[in-house]
Amino acid sequence: MKPVLFWKESALTISRSLLFLTTLFFSVQAKEEKSFLFRYEKLTPQKTPSNSWKIFQWMDRSHASISDQIRLSAQSFDGLFGSPDGNEKNNSSQVLSRFGILKEEGEDPSPLLRFSAKMDLPKMQRRWKLLVNSTTETFFNKSLTGTGDPFRLGESSENVSQVLTTALRWNLIQDVRQILNIDLGAKVRSSPKAYLKGNYLKRWALPLSWEIVFNQHVFGVINGDSGSSTSLDFNRPFSPDRLYRIHHRYTRLFEEHSSTWQHSHSLYQVLSKKATLALHASVSGEHKRIWKHNDIAFALQYKRNFFRPWIWGFIEPEIHHPRTRHWKRTHQITLGLETLFGGH
Repeated sequence: MKPVLFWKESALTISRSLLFLTTLFFSVQAKEEKSFLFRYEKLTPQKTPSNSWKIFQWMDRSHASISDQIRLSAQSFDGLFGSPDGNEKNNSSQVLSRFGILKEEGEDPSPLLRFSAKMDLPKMQRRWKLLVNSTTETFFNKSLTGTGDPFRLGESSENVSQVLTTALRWNLIQDVRQILNIDLGAKVRSSPKAYLKGNYLKRWALPLSWEIVFNQHVFGVINGDSGSSTSLDFNRPFSPDRLYRIHHRYTRLFEEHSSTWQHSHSLYQVLSKKATLALHASVSGEHKRIWKHNDIAFALQYKRNFFRPWIWGFIEPEIHHPRTRHWKRTHQITLGLETLFGGH
C-alpha cells in the first residue's frame, strides 16, 4: 500500500472513532441529566401546601397522638387487672370534651367545661369499663335532657360547682334490650365522697314503631344522700333521621324525704351528615309535702361538624319561665365546641 493512502485511511479511521466516542459521551451525559431531573422532580413537591392545610395536618397528627395515648392507657390498665389471654383488638376507649360559654339574661357570661371518658377493658371480658366524668351543668340542662347526675338533682344553678366523678362499671347484663350494671366510684366537689350506684335498663317494642325504655337508678353516697331515680321514655322514630321522645323522670332522696320530677317532649332531626337539630319542651318541679312546679322551659340545640370529622360546634338557645321569678320569661344561650378522641 502506498504511504499516502495509508495515512489517509488512518486519519479517517481515527476521526470516525473520535466522532463515535464524542457521540457516546454526550448521549450518556444526556441520559444521566434526564434521570437526575426525573428523580429531582419526584423528590421536589409540585405544590407548596398552604398555611391552613399545614394547620389541619398538625391538628390531625395531634388528634391521632392523643387518641393512641388514650387506647394505650386503657390497654395498660386492662393488662394490669385483666386476663393475659384476653383480646386487645378493637379497643373503643374514647374521651369527649365539651367547652362552652353560657350567657344568661342579666348575668355575666360564664364558662362551661365538661369531659367524659370511657375506657374499654376487653381483657376483663368486656364486663368492665372505667368511667371519668367532669361537668358544670346547670339544673336546667339536667332537667331538660334527663341525663344529668342524679346526685345533684334539685339544686339551683346558683350553687352548682365543678364535679368530678370516677367509677369502675361492672356490666352484669348487656344486650340490645336489657342492661344491668353497677358503678363503684368517687365524686369530688368540695371534698371526695365514695358512692355505689346500680342501673337497670329495659326496652320493649310496641305496635306502630313505638318503643318504651324503662331506666332505674339506685344510688348511695357515703356521708351523703342516697335515693333512686326512675325514668320512662316513649320513643317513636318517624324515619331513620327523625325521632320523637316523651320523657318522664322521678327522683327520690331518702334522707331528705324530697323528690324532683320532670316531663319533657323532644324532637330529634338529622339535617345532614354534618348537622343535627333538637327541639325540647319541658316542665319540672319538686315534691316535699306538696307538689310544686319549678320551671317551664323551651330549648333548641343545633350541632354541626366542621373542619375535621371529630370537631363539632353547637348553639343552644333556651327560654325559661321559673317559679322563683314569678314565671317571668328569661333567656339564655350557650355556644361551644365538642371534640372526640379515640373510638373508631
